[in-house]
Amino acid sequence: MRGTRRKKAPVNADTVRLRRYLLGQSSDDEAAVVERDYLRHEEALEAMITAEDDLIEEFLADRLSHEDRRRFETHYLASPEHRARVEVVRRLSAAPTPGAVSPAASRSRWKAWMPLAAAALLAIAVAVVILSTRGRHTRTDTESAATTNRPSQPSRTVVRAPPPAPHVFAVTVSPVTVRGADDAARIVVPPGSDVVAMNLERDLDAPALKPTRAVARTVAGADVWQGVASAPTDMPAGAVARIEVPVSRLGPDDYVVELFGAVADGSDRLLSRYFVRVRAR
Repeated sequence: MRGTRRKKAPVNADTVRLRRYLLGQSSDDEAAVVERDYLRHEEALEAMITAEDDLIEEFLADRLSHEDRRRFETHYLASPEHRARVEVVRRLSAAPTPGAVSPAASRSRWKAWMPLAAAALLAIAVAVVILSTRGRHTRTDTESAATTNRPSQPSRTVVRAPPPAPHVFAVTVSPVTVRGADDAARIVVPPGSDVVAMNLERDLDAPALKPTRAVARTVAGADVWQGVASAPTDMPAGAVARIEVPVSRLGPDDYVVELFGAVADGSDRLLSRYFVRVRAR
């Protein structure tokens, strides 16, 4: 792999344990300990992200052993989010000159440029719409002039059927402080489902604020969804908010869901954290 590689984390017992977890080689007990650690300790989550980056870079540089590569391809790459992460690292690591920045610095620069890129794309889209609208108006004027003397045709009313309602799969999730990281909510989404409606239970230790929004991310730190946290009247007893996440955003993986509430100064505050494990049927 071309470009200047970032410094790898030193190989120790923790690194080996994290690699086993990422490659699907951990026992259930060992996996529960790893998950509990990175949910409760920020440094453990950073170590997980570092181990994952090292593993991806070794895969792209073809430095994995035969068995580790087989496990990486069959287990790690089974997740769409993981495949997307590998592709991002692949592109950021393809530096054309020896003086190129490291993948970690490239990621930071790429994130900084994202708002500018989005604004440029929006401007292009607006221009296309304007030009398209002008073209339609010109054609309409020409067609109207050509059909002035034609006999009028009786108008017809076209009745379009309403779009089908999405198939919603509902599940109730307890906060980490109640359930514990080693007792994660396990979700098996039925085939044909379009939306997963998560009824988030109240955390008795959380401040008394009205929930406003929520964020869902993989345990590796990749954001997959964020949106409004509502409070419909049909929520089950004990639930404080409901979020509706498209099934397309939730591949088989482990996720952390964070619920926020608004405070008086207009900012928001973390109310509760939930750990969700999505598995294929």
